[in-house]
Amino acid sequence: MPLVRGRVVDEQGQPAAGARIMIVSGPQPVPDIALLADAAGCFTLALPCPGSWTLLAASDSASTRAMLDVGPKGAQPLIALAGA
Repeated sequence: MPLVRGRVVDEQGQPAAGARIMIVSGPQPVPDIALLADAAGCFTLALPCPGSWTLLAASDSASTRAMLDVGPKGAQPLIALAGA
């Protein structure tokens, strides 16, 4: 099971603590879940399989879709939020 160990930052490059991360689409269905970034903007998400996945990261004032090619060893994306 590949792990995505990512970080979410705001428009100024500062950690987006409490940002919500959700799976939008992927190579197989997954439950609708959201997780929260920690105080450093970091999150860890276990995916059921490698492939092309789309994540949505959102705060109260900004959001960004991130498209990831996740291999068997996972991925380590940096997701920068864009203002609404």
